[in-house]
Amino acid sequence: MQKFNPLRVLLLAYLQSVDNDGSTRYEAMININHVFSEIDTPYSPGAFYHEVKKLAAAGMINNHQERITIAQPGLSWLSEQMSSSPLPASITGKIYYLCAASLLRDSESKLQAIRRIEINMININHTSDKISQDFGALMSATNSWISQLNLAIKRFTSDLSAQ
Repeated sequence: MQKFNPLRVLLLAYLQSVDNDGSTRYEAMININHVFSEIDTPYSPGAFYHEVKKLAAAGMINNHQERITIAQPGLSWLSEQMSSSPLPASITGKIYYLCAASLLRDSESKLQAIRRIEINMININHTSDKISQDFGALMSATNSWISQLNLAIKRFTSDLSAQ
């Protein structure tokens, strides 16, 4: 199974959230980078346009003159990624996943994706508690920091669930 690709997931989630006219590549890049520049380094135009080319070649998006739209294979891949593919291992990856979930048009799919992260965060907290008991002060401090990040993600998922 493929490793979690945040740009691919975000781009497909963004395209399914816009109307049927799609978006220009530039609009999509600006809108995605607007949100994610607060989390991570924004995507360069080269990385973004390269991903658009790969998605078009795979038939996941339609690349018309100036506009791009999501195709049925892209919708299917996005649905599988958000509902049953392994969740990203990193905290940053989980944040990307949550942001993609927030873009999902179907409220049932959105809620299912958010619940997956909530369950994952519960499992991480249980594992962190066990590791803290086994490895002492440094690991306890690290786990405390991770717990704070997990708490922030839980609040974010609660806010998304309420929408």
